[in-house]
Amino acid sequence: MNLTDFMKNSSRNRLIIKYSLIGIAINLFLFTGKLAIGLIINAHAIILDGLNSLSDFMSAIISIFSAKIGGKRADKSHPFGFGRMEYVCSMVITAGVIFVGIQGLINAVSSIIHPHEAPRYNTLSIIIMVISFISKLSYGLIMRHKGQKINSTGMILTGIDSMGDSLIAGSILAGILIYKLLGVDIEHYLCIIIALFIIKTGLVMAGECVTNILGTGVKPEFKKELLNLITAEDGVLNVCNLVIHKYGEEVNVGAVDIEVDENMKASDINKLTLRIKKKALDHGVTLTSVGITGTNTQTPEAVEMWDRVIEIARKHPGIMRVHSFVYDPNAKIAAFFVVHDYSDKDYEKTKKNLMNELYIFYPEYTFIINSGINV
Repeated sequence: MNLTDFMKNSSRNRLIIKYSLIGIAINLFLFTGKLAIGLIINAHAIILDGLNSLSDFMSAIISIFSAKIGGKRADKSHPFGFGRMEYVCSMVITAGVIFVGIQGLINAVSSIIHPHEAPRYNTLSIIIMVISFISKLSYGLIMRHKGQKINSTGMILTGIDSMGDSLIAGSILAGILIYKLLGVDIEHYLCIIIALFIIKTGLVMAGECVTNILGTGVKPEFKKELLNLITAEDGVLNVCNLVIHKYGEEVNVGAVDIEVDENMKASDINKLTLRIKKKALDHGVTLTSVGITGTNTQTPEAVEMWDRVIEIARKHPGIMRVHSFVYDPNAKIAAFFVVHDYSDKDYEKTKKNLMNELYIFYPEYTFIINSGINV
């Protein structure tokens, strides 16, 4: 990670910490208020929602911890930084959310089987739930917006969770009004719905975290923009392969293979690779290497054969592109590389069909086809 990336991440982490501190204040107040009022008036739904606020309070603390760790500079053991710590901490947060939901579900079912005294709803209970609804909805919308702006999975998930909590508060308010107007106590059934909603939210969040921990590719449009920048460089005949790994939301590390004329000088190749690395860095990607491969199209026969290879390859939907053509008319050998799409389930069959089609035009040649998957 260079100094520019570090400074950018520091600013981003400060923003995460700032809004996490706001979340700590909101949830600590709501937890204390809901728990006290819930215990006084014997309202299990409000107590459960209070425990959910406690879970959110702990989540905000974990978010600050992840921002602090994630903002550390790279070291010898972690050369690509600590950006993925955000995903790990988000996983801890989701575990807490799911635990609260499961515990609430167990208590709600137990209360239905073994009924207890009906809640004694009062004005304070309505006030605390109205405050909870407004504050949770506002905080959730802000967190989701800010998270999308700075590409923070943790902030986005916190925002989604907070907006879900506002629905819980609204449900409890509806239950209070139904009890006040109709005298019907639906609290425990509300608790079941709330608990199931919390569990569902936690599972969705967990799925998102697992996906990020396993590793995801960058957005296609981001990758396409970089491909176009590299292809536009003088001397680049083709971009053979571009791999980008995410080590956190703002840390992208990758490598690219390009195709150049086989007669290009080493000094010119060096200048070209430096220009490509500079363009990639400006685009937000640190290229660890620029691989070079040459293409032999120095004779009309070589050009004719290469055009034929490209024409036939385009007829196969599982082939993304071909590159690195080598032609030896004396040994009657031609070789090239094929890049397969994920949709191509049988790479060997595709290569065999391609080779058979080429033998129709060049029966005296031996074709060597190497292949890989598009990433």
